[in-house]
Amino acid sequence: MLLPRICRRWREVAVGTPGLWCRLFGGFRSSRCRHRKKESFCYDTWLKRSQGLPLSLEVMCFSNPLIGLLQHYTNQISSLRIVCCAATHELLLNDLPALQVLTIDGLTNYSQLERSTIARSILNHSFTLRSLRVSSEPSFYSADFDPFKNFRWTHLTDVDICVCQKNVLVVLLQQAPNLSSVKIFIMDMHPEPPLPVKLCTHEKLQLLHISSSESLASLPYMLDALSLLNLRNFIANEGIQLEWPHEEFKAFLARSKCPLEVLHFGAGTSKFDKQAAEYIALIPSLKVFPARKYKVYRRHWCYM
Repeated sequence: MLLPRICRRWREVAVGTPGLWCRLFGGFRSSRCRHRKKESFCYDTWLKRSQGLPLSLEVMCFSNPLIGLLQHYTNQISSLRIVCCAATHELLLNDLPALQVLTIDGLTNYSQLERSTIARSILNHSFTLRSLRVSSEPSFYSADFDPFKNFRWTHLTDVDICVCQKNVLVVLLQQAPNLSSVKIFIMDMHPEPPLPVKLCTHEKLQLLHISSSESLASLPYMLDALSLLNLRNFIANEGIQLEWPHEEFKAFLARSKCPLEVLHFGAGTSKFDKQAAEYIALIPSLKVFPARKYKVYRRHWCYM
């Protein structure tokens, strides 16, 4: 923050304006104890100047001392992004009563115990979270989210998450009645319990973006398990294009009776034009596009 350095008057105004101190990107840059103490003092001074207003933090969790510093401000944290974290659960296991936006980034290959710990940590904030984003790793299994079955995510409206099994999508929709946007990356390479026989009906979801590095072999089963009454944008991307589940998708549209406006599917399939015409016949205002394919590179996925 350069404003306090311009002159004394500017410093007084800046220090007395708590809204200037509500956003912080932090992480200890030095391994020396003396330098860390100085950095810790600077972070603490910055956060104190927020004077109790909601905080938006991006944390480089290379060091536990920063986690310890944040213990004094847990009641203020409304938005938290953990950029690189070996100690993610240490912060998330705290009571963060104001947390609404949680983003977990990183490429750590978590063990089953660590995944479950992170899932439980996320679960701790189910009553306040509005947005949950977890990068391409860790990838969660259905069992990691078993506790979700006993919770209602009343305020959750936006989810962007990577999973290893399709059941997680159904569980999220069942427990988060106000979800409006879901982006889900499915590894789809592991056995899992069968999808529930009872149809999952959701009234609020408007955007569903399903991606996979492999073929979306599970997509027909997901479509059969879902009825999305307010869906407006559906995107299905996959790395290896196999047969698009045309009949299942038609049945899904007929069952949902949703006001679908935009559909992306079936990149490069020979039947694309014919299938698109059938969807438009069902919903004349529908705009249909080939889905973009993407490739996986060093655990990242990106569009081609």
